[in-house]
Amino acid sequence: MSTMRGRRWTCTLVAVAVLVRAVTAGAAAPGADYVDEARTLYRTATCGSTGDRPRELPAAVVDAHCRQLAKDYAAYRAKWLDEAVPYLARLVPSDVPTTVVYPFGGGDLVTALATFPDATDFTTISLEPAGDVRKVDRLSAREWEQVLAMTRATLGVLFAKAYNTSKTLRTVRSPLPEELVDTMAALVLFGYEPVALRYFAIEPDGTLRHLEPDARGALDTSNMELAFRKANDAAAPVKILRHVAANLNDRHLRDDPRVLAYLAAKGQIAAMTKAAIHLLGSDDFSLLRGVLSTHVTWMISDDTGFLPRHARAAGFVQEGHGVYRGPSRYGTVEPGDAEQLKRLFAHDEKLPFFAYGYTDASGHGHLIVTRKASN
Repeated sequence: MSTMRGRRWTCTLVAVAVLVRAVTAGAAAPGADYVDEARTLYRTATCGSTGDRPRELPAAVVDAHCRQLAKDYAAYRAKWLDEAVPYLARLVPSDVPTTVVYPFGGGDLVTALATFPDATDFTTISLEPAGDVRKVDRLSAREWEQVLAMTRATLGVLFAKAYNTSKTLRTVRSPLPEELVDTMAALVLFGYEPVALRYFAIEPDGTLRHLEPDARGALDTSNMELAFRKANDAAAPVKILRHVAANLNDRHLRDDPRVLAYLAAKGQIAAMTKAAIHLLGSDDFSLLRGVLSTHVTWMISDDTGFLPRHARAAGFVQEGHGVYRGPSRYGTVEPGDAEQLKRLFAHDEKLPFFAYGYTDASGHGHLIVTRKASN
Protein backbone atom coordinates (compact mmCIF):
# COMPACT_ATOMS: atom_id res chain seq x y z
CA MET A 1 0.00 0.00 0.00
CA SER A 2 2.80 2.42 0.86
CA THR A 3 4.39 1.73 -2.53
CA MET A 4 1.13 2.63 -4.29
CA ARG A 5 0.82 5.87 -2.30
CA GLY A 6 4.42 6.71 -3.24
CA ARG A 7 3.65 6.24 -6.93
CA ARG A 8 0.59 8.49 -6.65
CA TRP A 9 2.63 11.22 -4.94
CA THR A 10 5.30 10.89 -7.65
CA CYS A 11 2.70 11.32 -10.43
CA THR A 12 1.22 14.32 -8.62
CA LEU A 13 4.60 15.97 -8.24
CA VAL A 14 5.37 15.41 -11.92
CA ALA A 15 2.06 16.99 -12.91
CA VAL A 16 2.68 20.00 -10.67
CA ALA A 17 6.18 20.39 -12.07
CA VAL A 18 4.82 20.42 -15.63
CA LEU A 19 2.26 23.06 -14.67
CA VAL A 20 4.88 25.21 -12.93
CA ARG A 21 7.16 25.03 -15.98
CA ALA A 22 4.29 26.13 -18.23
CA VAL A 23 3.43 29.08 -16.00
CA THR A 24 7.01 30.22 -15.48
CA ALA A 25 7.65 29.95 -19.22
CA GLY A 26 4.82 32.41 -19.81
CA ALA A 27 2.63 29.96 -21.74
CA ALA A 28 -0.41 31.85 -22.97
CA ALA A 29 -3.92 30.62 -22.34
CA PRO A 30 -5.24 29.00 -25.51
CA GLY A 31 -8.41 31.09 -25.57
CA ALA A 32 -12.00 29.90 -25.79
CA ASP A 33 -12.53 27.12 -28.34
CA TYR A 34 -15.79 27.25 -30.29
CA VAL A 35 -15.33 24.02 -32.23
CA ASP A 36 -18.80 22.73 -31.28
CA GLU A 37 -20.44 25.81 -32.75
CA ALA A 38 -18.17 25.55 -35.79
CA ARG A 39 -19.23 21.95 -36.31
CA THR A 40 -22.89 22.93 -36.08
CA LEU A 41 -22.32 25.56 -38.76
CA TYR A 42 -20.30 23.10 -40.86
CA ARG A 43 -22.95 20.36 -40.61
CA THR A 44 -26.09 22.46 -40.93
CA ALA A 45 -25.27 25.38 -43.21
CA THR A 46 -22.70 23.73 -45.50
CA CYS A 47 -23.67 20.05 -45.10
CA GLY A 48 -20.42 18.71 -43.72
CA SER A 49 -19.93 15.10 -42.73
CA THR A 50 -19.56 15.67 -38.98
CA GLY A 51 -21.21 17.80 -36.32
CA ASP A 52 -24.77 18.12 -35.05
CA ARG A 53 -27.68 20.06 -36.46
CA PRO A 54 -29.69 22.23 -34.04
CA ARG A 55 -32.21 20.05 -32.22
CA GLU A 56 -35.07 22.45 -32.88
CA LEU A 57 -34.50 22.30 -36.65
CA PRO A 58 -36.33 19.42 -38.37
CA ALA A 59 -34.06 16.95 -40.11
CA ALA A 60 -36.22 17.22 -43.24
CA VAL A 61 -35.35 20.92 -43.58
CA VAL A 62 -31.61 20.25 -43.39
CA ASP A 63 -31.88 17.27 -45.74
CA ALA A 64 -33.69 19.34 -48.38
CA HIS A 65 -31.10 22.11 -48.05
CA CYS A 66 -28.26 19.62 -48.41
CA ARG A 67 -29.76 17.94 -51.45
CA GLN A 68 -29.79 21.30 -53.24
CA LEU A 69 -26.36 22.24 -51.99
CA ALA A 70 -24.96 18.89 -53.13
CA LYS A 71 -26.01 19.80 -56.67
CA ASP A 72 -24.29 23.18 -56.35
CA TYR A 73 -21.12 21.53 -55.04
CA ALA A 74 -21.12 19.02 -57.90
CA ALA A 75 -21.62 21.74 -60.51
CA TYR A 76 -18.80 23.83 -59.03
CA ARG A 77 -16.45 20.84 -58.97
CA ALA A 78 -17.18 20.07 -62.61
CA LYS A 79 -17.04 23.69 -63.77
CA TRP A 80 -13.98 24.92 -61.89
CA LEU A 81 -12.23 22.61 -59.44
CA ASP A 82 -11.86 19.59 -61.73
CA GLU A 83 -10.20 21.80 -64.34
CA ALA A 84 -8.30 24.27 -62.17
CA VAL A 85 -6.73 21.95 -59.59
CA PRO A 86 -4.70 19.79 -62.02
CA TYR A 87 -3.63 22.85 -64.01
CA LEU A 88 -2.48 24.67 -60.88
CA ALA A 89 -0.69 21.55 -59.63
CA ARG A 90 1.51 21.65 -62.75
CA LEU A 91 2.18 25.35 -62.27
CA VAL A 92 2.94 25.59 -58.54
CA PRO A 93 6.46 24.34 -57.69
CA SER A 94 6.72 21.49 -55.22
CA ASP A 95 9.11 23.44 -52.99
CA VAL A 96 7.04 26.59 -52.41
CA PRO A 97 6.69 27.61 -48.76
CA THR A 98 3.83 25.91 -46.94
CA THR A 99 2.87 29.25 -45.37
CA VAL A 100 0.44 31.16 -47.61
CA VAL A 101 -0.73 34.78 -47.32
CA TYR A 102 -3.79 35.91 -49.26
CA PRO A 103 -4.48 39.67 -48.98
CA PHE A 104 -7.93 40.89 -50.04
CA GLY A 105 -9.06 37.27 -49.83
CA GLY A 106 -11.50 36.91 -46.97
CA GLY A 107 -13.78 33.87 -47.16
CA ASP A 108 -11.96 32.36 -50.14
CA LEU A 109 -10.26 29.35 -48.59
CA VAL A 110 -11.56 27.27 -51.50
CA THR A 111 -9.21 28.90 -54.04
CA ALA A 112 -6.33 28.85 -51.58
CA LEU A 113 -6.73 25.09 -51.09
CA ALA A 114 -7.12 24.56 -54.83
CA THR A 115 -3.86 26.43 -55.44
CA PHE A 116 -1.78 25.29 -52.46
CA PRO A 117 -3.15 21.90 -51.35
CA ASP A 118 0.05 21.05 -49.44
CA ALA A 119 0.16 24.30 -47.46
CA THR A 120 -0.28 24.01 -43.71
CA ASP A 121 -0.66 27.66 -42.68
CA PHE A 122 -3.02 30.06 -44.45
CA THR A 123 -3.69 33.72 -43.69
CA THR A 124 -6.49 35.60 -45.40
CA ILE A 125 -6.93 39.34 -44.88
CA SER A 126 -9.91 41.50 -45.79
CA LEU A 127 -12.10 44.29 -44.48
CA GLU A 128 -14.74 41.84 -43.29
CA PRO A 129 -14.56 40.40 -39.76
CA ALA A 130 -14.65 36.65 -39.31
CA GLY A 131 -17.92 36.94 -37.40
CA ASP A 132 -19.38 35.34 -34.30
CA VAL A 133 -19.87 31.59 -34.70
CA ARG A 134 -21.82 31.56 -31.42
CA LYS A 135 -24.84 32.84 -33.38
CA VAL A 136 -25.65 29.27 -34.38
CA ASP A 137 -26.99 28.73 -30.85
CA ARG A 138 -29.31 31.75 -30.96
CA LEU A 139 -31.41 31.02 -34.06
CA SER A 140 -34.96 29.66 -33.98
CA ALA A 141 -36.03 26.93 -36.38
CA ARG A 142 -37.78 29.53 -38.56
CA GLU A 143 -34.68 31.73 -38.63
CA TRP A 144 -32.58 28.72 -39.57
CA GLU A 145 -34.79 28.03 -42.60
CA GLN A 146 -34.28 31.62 -43.79
CA VAL A 147 -30.56 31.41 -43.12
CA LEU A 148 -30.18 28.21 -45.13
CA ALA A 149 -31.79 29.88 -48.14
CA MET A 150 -29.39 32.85 -47.75
CA THR A 151 -26.48 30.42 -47.54
CA ARG A 152 -27.38 28.80 -50.84
CA ALA A 153 -27.62 32.26 -52.44
CA THR A 154 -24.24 33.53 -51.21
CA LEU A 155 -22.46 30.28 -51.98
CA GLY A 156 -24.00 30.48 -55.43
CA VAL A 157 -22.22 33.80 -55.98
CA LEU A 158 -18.93 32.32 -54.74
CA PHE A 159 -19.29 29.28 -57.00
CA ALA A 160 -20.29 31.36 -60.02
CA LYS A 161 -17.32 33.75 -59.78
CA ALA A 162 -14.79 31.78 -57.68
CA TYR A 163 -14.62 34.86 -55.45
CA ASN A 164 -16.90 36.94 -53.27
CA THR A 165 -17.01 40.71 -52.93
CA SER A 166 -17.28 43.03 -49.94
CA LYS A 167 -20.48 44.38 -51.48
CA THR A 168 -22.01 40.90 -51.71
CA LEU A 169 -21.07 40.07 -48.14
CA ARG A 170 -22.50 43.38 -46.87
CA THR A 171 -25.72 43.05 -48.86
CA VAL A 172 -26.74 39.59 -47.68
CA ARG A 173 -27.01 40.51 -43.98
CA SER A 174 -27.40 36.90 -42.92
CA PRO A 175 -27.52 36.26 -39.16
CA LEU A 176 -24.68 33.80 -39.73
CA PRO A 177 -21.08 34.97 -40.29
CA GLU A 178 -20.70 34.71 -44.06
CA GLU A 179 -16.90 34.60 -43.91
CA LEU A 180 -17.16 31.44 -41.83
CA VAL A 181 -19.93 29.96 -43.98
CA ASP A 182 -17.78 30.31 -47.11
CA THR A 183 -14.83 28.82 -45.21
CA MET A 184 -16.86 25.82 -44.06
CA ALA A 185 -18.03 25.23 -47.63
CA ALA A 186 -14.37 25.04 -48.69
CA LEU A 187 -13.76 22.39 -46.03
CA VAL A 188 -16.67 20.35 -47.39
CA LEU A 189 -15.47 20.64 -50.99
CA PHE A 190 -11.99 19.36 -50.07
CA GLY A 191 -13.05 16.77 -47.52
CA TYR A 192 -11.87 18.53 -44.33
CA GLU A 193 -13.55 19.11 -40.98
CA PRO A 194 -13.03 21.78 -38.27
CA VAL A 195 -11.20 20.68 -35.12
CA ALA A 196 -10.82 24.03 -33.31
CA LEU A 197 -11.97 27.63 -33.72
CA ARG A 198 -10.62 30.49 -31.63
CA TYR A 199 -10.53 34.25 -31.90
CA PHE A 200 -7.39 36.32 -31.46
CA ALA A 201 -5.87 39.78 -31.30
CA ILE A 202 -2.51 40.72 -32.81
CA GLU A 203 0.04 42.16 -30.40
CA PRO A 204 2.38 45.03 -31.40
CA ASP A 205 5.24 42.57 -32.02
CA GLY A 206 3.09 40.48 -34.37
CA THR A 207 2.41 37.63 -31.95
CA LEU A 208 -1.13 36.44 -31.32
CA ARG A 209 -3.18 36.58 -28.15
CA HIS A 210 -6.15 34.21 -28.14
CA LEU A 211 -9.30 35.63 -26.61
CA GLU A 212 -11.84 34.72 -23.97
CA PRO A 213 -15.25 36.41 -23.65
CA ASP A 214 -15.52 38.98 -20.90
CA ALA A 215 -17.85 38.70 -17.91
CA ARG A 216 -20.81 39.88 -20.02
CA GLY A 217 -20.02 37.47 -22.84
CA ALA A 218 -18.63 40.14 -25.18
CA LEU A 219 -15.95 38.88 -27.55
CA ASP A 220 -14.04 40.48 -30.40
CA THR A 221 -14.76 38.14 -33.32
CA SER A 222 -12.86 40.08 -35.97
CA ASN A 223 -9.92 37.68 -36.28
CA MET A 224 -10.33 33.93 -36.13
CA GLU A 225 -8.05 30.90 -36.15
CA LEU A 226 -9.51 27.70 -37.58
CA ALA A 227 -7.76 24.36 -37.25
CA PHE A 228 -8.92 21.67 -39.68
CA ARG A 229 -7.95 18.22 -40.92
CA LYS A 230 -9.24 15.50 -43.21
CA ALA A 231 -12.71 14.50 -42.12
CA ASN A 232 -13.11 11.43 -39.94
CA ASP A 233 -9.36 10.90 -39.67
CA ALA A 234 -8.03 11.73 -36.21
CA ALA A 235 -4.47 10.92 -37.32
CA ALA A 236 -4.51 13.39 -40.24
CA PRO A 237 -2.20 16.43 -39.98
CA VAL A 238 -3.86 19.65 -38.88
CA LYS A 239 -3.83 22.77 -41.04
CA ILE A 240 -4.43 26.31 -39.79
CA LEU A 241 -6.39 29.15 -41.36
CA ARG A 242 -6.19 32.58 -39.76
CA HIS A 243 -8.47 35.31 -41.01
CA VAL A 244 -7.49 38.88 -40.16
CA ALA A 245 -9.92 41.77 -40.51
CA ALA A 246 -7.91 44.84 -41.47
CA ASN A 247 -7.78 47.78 -43.82
CA LEU A 248 -4.51 47.32 -45.69
CA ASN A 249 -4.01 50.82 -47.05
CA ASP A 250 -0.99 52.82 -45.93
CA ARG A 251 -2.89 55.25 -43.72
CA HIS A 252 -4.40 52.48 -41.63
CA LEU A 253 -1.19 50.44 -41.48
CA ARG A 254 0.82 53.47 -40.32
CA ASP A 255 -1.73 54.08 -37.56
CA ASP A 256 -1.78 50.39 -36.61
CA PRO A 257 1.19 48.39 -37.98
CA ARG A 258 0.41 45.16 -36.13
CA VAL A 259 -0.62 43.33 -39.31
CA LEU A 260 2.72 44.22 -40.90
CA ALA A 261 4.54 42.84 -37.85
CA TYR A 262 2.48 39.65 -38.03
CA LEU A 263 3.29 39.15 -41.71
CA ALA A 264 6.98 39.97 -41.28
CA ALA A 265 7.25 37.34 -38.53
CA LYS A 266 6.24 34.60 -40.96
CA GLY A 267 9.54 34.56 -42.82
CA GLN A 268 9.41 33.22 -46.36
CA ILE A 269 5.90 32.81 -47.73
CA ALA A 270 3.91 31.93 -50.80
CA ALA A 271 1.17 34.38 -51.69
CA MET A 272 -1.87 34.81 -53.85
CA THR A 273 -4.39 37.50 -54.61
CA LYS A 274 -7.18 38.03 -57.08
CA ALA A 275 -10.24 40.16 -57.68
CA ALA A 276 -8.55 42.92 -55.67
CA ILE A 277 -9.51 45.95 -57.83
CA HIS A 278 -5.80 46.60 -58.52
CA LEU A 279 -5.14 47.78 -54.98
CA LEU A 280 -1.70 46.17 -54.70
CA GLY A 281 -0.42 48.37 -57.50
CA SER A 282 -1.71 51.56 -55.92
CA ASP A 283 0.51 54.11 -54.19
CA ASP A 284 -1.89 53.86 -51.25
CA PHE A 285 -0.82 50.25 -50.56
CA SER A 286 2.96 50.60 -50.63
CA LEU A 287 3.48 49.25 -47.09
CA LEU A 288 1.68 45.99 -47.82
CA ARG A 289 3.52 45.74 -51.14
CA GLY A 290 6.81 46.27 -49.31
CA VAL A 291 6.35 43.47 -46.80
CA LEU A 292 5.20 41.10 -49.53
CA SER A 293 8.19 42.07 -51.69
CA THR A 294 10.49 41.12 -48.82
CA HIS A 295 8.93 37.80 -47.80
CA VAL A 296 7.25 36.31 -50.88
CA THR A 297 9.22 33.74 -52.86
CA TRP A 298 6.37 32.69 -55.18
CA MET A 299 3.00 34.28 -55.89
CA ILE A 300 0.02 33.71 -58.16
CA SER A 301 -2.61 36.28 -59.06
CA ASP A 302 -4.79 37.73 -61.75
CA ASP A 303 -3.73 41.18 -62.98
CA THR A 304 -4.47 42.65 -59.51
CA GLY A 305 -1.19 41.32 -58.11
CA PHE A 306 2.20 43.00 -58.51
CA LEU A 307 2.50 45.42 -61.40
CA PRO A 308 5.52 44.56 -63.59
CA ARG A 309 7.46 47.67 -62.56
CA HIS A 310 7.00 46.87 -58.87
CA ALA A 311 7.92 43.23 -59.45
CA ARG A 312 11.17 44.12 -61.24
CA ALA A 313 12.17 46.58 -58.53
CA ALA A 314 11.73 43.85 -55.90
CA GLY A 315 13.81 41.29 -57.80
CA PHE A 316 10.90 39.26 -59.16
CA VAL A 317 10.34 37.79 -62.60
CA GLN A 318 6.84 37.31 -63.97
CA GLU A 319 5.09 35.16 -66.54
CA GLY A 320 1.52 35.26 -67.78
CA HIS A 321 -0.79 32.35 -68.50
CA GLY A 322 -4.04 32.59 -70.40
CA VAL A 323 -5.31 35.28 -72.75
CA TYR A 324 -4.88 38.92 -71.81
CA ARG A 325 -6.02 41.89 -73.89
CA GLY A 326 -5.94 44.50 -71.12
CA PRO A 327 -6.99 45.17 -67.52
CA SER A 328 -10.38 44.27 -66.17
CA ARG A 329 -12.88 47.07 -65.64
CA TYR A 330 -12.46 46.96 -61.84
CA GLY A 331 -10.08 49.54 -60.42
CA THR A 332 -7.58 51.75 -62.19
CA VAL A 333 -4.45 50.80 -64.14
CA GLU A 334 -2.25 53.40 -65.82
CA PRO A 335 -1.79 52.93 -69.61
CA GLY A 336 1.94 52.23 -69.25
CA ASP A 337 1.28 49.55 -66.63
CA ALA A 338 -1.43 48.03 -68.82
CA GLU A 339 1.01 47.70 -71.71
CA GLN A 340 3.60 46.04 -69.47
CA LEU A 341 0.99 43.61 -68.19
CA LYS A 342 0.06 42.66 -71.76
CA ARG A 343 3.72 41.91 -72.55
CA LEU A 344 3.72 39.15 -69.93
CA PHE A 345 1.42 37.13 -72.16
CA ALA A 346 3.62 36.18 -75.09
CA HIS A 347 1.33 33.40 -76.26
CA ASP A 348 -2.42 33.04 -76.19
CA GLU A 349 -3.16 30.05 -74.02
CA LYS A 350 -6.76 29.69 -72.97
CA LEU A 351 -7.07 28.45 -69.42
CA PRO A 352 -8.97 25.17 -69.10
CA PHE A 353 -11.14 26.83 -66.44
CA PHE A 354 -13.04 30.09 -66.80
CA ALA A 355 -11.11 32.50 -64.61
CA TYR A 356 -8.78 32.97 -61.66
CA GLY A 357 -10.35 36.08 -60.19
CA TYR A 358 -11.22 38.75 -62.74
CA THR A 359 -11.33 38.17 -66.45
CA ASP A 360 -9.40 40.56 -68.69
CA ALA A 361 -10.90 43.40 -70.73
CA SER A 362 -12.03 40.91 -73.40
CA GLY A 363 -13.60 38.45 -70.93
CA HIS A 364 -10.77 35.90 -70.98
CA GLY A 365 -9.31 34.13 -67.98
CA HIS A 366 -5.68 34.74 -67.09
CA LEU A 367 -3.20 34.44 -64.25
CA ILE A 368 0.26 35.77 -63.46
CA VAL A 369 3.10 33.98 -61.69
CA THR A 370 5.50 36.22 -59.78
CA ARG A 371 8.65 34.64 -58.33
CA LYS A 372 12.04 35.66 -57.03
CA ALA A 373 14.56 35.68 -59.86
CA SER A 374 16.74 33.13 -58.08
CA ASN A 375 13.88 30.60 -57.83
